[in-house]
Amino acid sequence: MAKASPQIRSISERDAALRQSRNLKMAGSAHAYVRGNTHKFYEWLAASDSSKVPQGPPIWICGDCHVGNLGPLADTDGQIDIEIRDLDQTVIGNPAHDLIRLGLSLATAARGSDLPGVTTAKMIEQMVEGYEEALADKDPDLRSRRPECVRVVMRQAVGRTWEHLAKERLEDTSPTIPLGKRFWPISEDERREIERIFATEDVRLLVTALRSRENDASVEVLDAAYWMKGCSSLGRLRFAVLLGVGKSRTKEGDLCLIDIKEAVQAAAPRHSEAAMPADHGMRVVEGARHLSPALGDRMLGATFLDRAIFMRELLRKPGRLTTCYGCGKENPRGLGLDFYKEDGNVVAEFTPAPDHGGYGQVVHGGVTATAIDEALGWAIFGLLDKLGVTTDLHIEFTAPVLCGKPVTVRGRIESHDERGAVATVEIHDAKGKLAASGRGTMRFVSPRAIERLGNFTW
Repeated sequence: MAKASPQIRSISERDAALRQSRNLKMAGSAHAYVRGNTHKFYEWLAASDSSKVPQGPPIWICGDCHVGNLGPLADTDGQIDIEIRDLDQTVIGNPAHDLIRLGLSLATAARGSDLPGVTTAKMIEQMVEGYEEALADKDPDLRSRRPECVRVVMRQAVGRTWEHLAKERLEDTSPTIPLGKRFWPISEDERREIERIFATEDVRLLVTALRSRENDASVEVLDAAYWMKGCSSLGRLRFAVLLGVGKSRTKEGDLCLIDIKEAVQAAAPRHSEAAMPADHGMRVVEGARHLSPALGDRMLGATFLDRAIFMRELLRKPGRLTTCYGCGKENPRGLGLDFYKEDGNVVAEFTPAPDHGGYGQVVHGGVTATAIDEALGWAIFGLLDKLGVTTDLHIEFTAPVLCGKPVTVRGRIESHDERGAVATVEIHDAKGKLAASGRGTMRFVSPRAIERLGNFTW
């Protein structure tokens, strides 16, 4: 069935268009129906034999823990981790409900992909075993044991850029939100209310607290639109608000995109004696802080035209040069380094090609130096949200790097001030042996200066 996103020209068309879109999405597959109908899930659970549902301790649960609500999130420092991304239904309740919901989501997704029943059974077994292992592990940091599929998702998330954000969420990079299939007009009352909310001190402090902005920076609403997004939440208030932070609105200034979403009563059963915020927006934020700190720490609850809402900033990443010799995806002769964040470092796995050799299968020192220099740049991109150029670089070659043999490139920030940063990089082989290391100084530069230097636009 084709899924067309309706376009609307007036506020009066909005409710009917949202209902139509929600019904089309849920009719797409059994998995889509299960994912988009939280109330039906809990009705089914209530009608089943309650003695078969384990009673866990009353703790914060997601309440709507399906596959689509798990994924990569960036915290206020830009660190990426896999966490729960949607907590509309969060309550203090029975953790078994999250496991059943996730298991049902996995099973319907597997069935919709024509996977055999034994595969579904193994998926559910692995889900339960992983849950038990995490509870029993005395060391809560499981990052060193992340499966490869999780590492791939995290690398893709770190690679997302402001350009991607513009294409996916704004469709262009001008400081407006163009109306179309996903962004719709709002009423005058809604626009006034958005202006009121972003004039409050609490919201200004939330925006300036993210990505090391100046505490006293001004916040101005540049544009706003209704956001047609989601499935089960279609029909509730949802807005995208484009803000200008600070004095400049140019590329050297600061733009940010805020997601505003209406909070309603949770369908998930709450524990009878649980003490939770009565306001639904505050409940969502409190649950997020317990379950997904990377999300909860950049959320805020508020009231919008007498309705409870919560809001968060959609974090951006610095731009990527697609033809860059070090990291560009569109440079067939380049190294193709793909960095992701891990424990305060930027990391990339790299297997040198045969034509990277110097003496036979020994990788040319210039290629190794390029990998180190690239890691310096990504350290300030990924860890400080800055652009820069290398002004000084010292390298030690400890052991040969060989063509066809994988190595890991790891960079970190040693120190930084308002003008630049000093970063260090190490390259290790597959056995963990140090092959090369470097230390360099990077001077911060503005996006506009980079454009002038390289004769290109972001």
